[in-house]
Amino acid sequence: MERESWLKKRRKIAVQRYNEIFSPNYDEMWGTISLTHNVMFNRFLEVLPEGPILDAACGSGKYWPLLLQEGREIIGVDRSAAMLENARHKFPGVKTHLRDLEEIDFQKDFAGAVCVDALENMPPELWPRVFSRLFRALIPGGALYFTVEILSAAELEKAYLEGKKQGFPLVPGEVISDGGYHFYPQSEQLGRWLENEKWEKEIEEEGDGYLHIMVRRREGE
Repeated sequence: MERESWLKKRRKIAVQRYNEIFSPNYDEMWGTISLTHNVMFNRFLEVLPEGPILDAACGSGKYWPLLLQEGREIIGVDRSAAMLENARHKFPGVKTHLRDLEEIDFQKDFAGAVCVDALENMPPELWPRVFSRLFRALIPGGALYFTVEILSAAELEKAYLEGKKQGFPLVPGEVISDGGYHFYPQSEQLGRWLENEKWEKEIEEEGDGYLHIMVRRREGE
C-alpha cells in the first residue's frame, strides 16, 4: 500500500468522522475543559502580548470562553465545516476559516496561537509544516500553546505491530483504532521540529493525558 495515497484517504475519513459522527454531540461528550488545560490557558494569557489570537484546529470553539473573557479577538481555523458551524452558532461574533492546519497562511498577524487536542490527528510528514505556518502567523515575541497526546511506549509498539499486520504503511508512533488515526511523536523528534523554526520553549508540563507546551517566536525572527 502506497503511503501518500493512504494518508490522503485517512485524512478524508477523519474529516468525514468529524462532520458526520462527532459534530452532532461533540460538546456534550468532550466539552469539559480539564484542570491542566485550564491552568495552561491562564498561563498562556498571562504572558501574551496585546493582540488577536489564532485558534488553529478550533473545532466547536471549546476553549473560546477562556479567551473571550479576557477580551481577546479570536480567529478560528478548522478543516471540519460541521464543527465550524457549531462554533459559529455559539459565538457568532468570532471569525472562522475552513482550512487545514498546514494551509494556514497568515503573516505576523497574531500575538498568540493555540493548537490544542488536535496535532495527534496529523501525520508526521505534516508536523514541521504546521509548526512553520504557526511560526509565521505570530508577531516576534508571540506565543504558541499546543498539546501533544501521550501514549505509552508499550501501547505504541502494540498498535504499530497490529497495524503492520493489517497491511497499513505505518511509521512508528502511528495508531489506527476504531477507524481513527493518531500520531504520537517522540520527544527528540518534536524537539527537532521546534528547533527548525527557532521556537524558544518556555513551558513543558504533563497533565490529563497530554504534554502541554508553550513556545515563543524569538524577537527579531
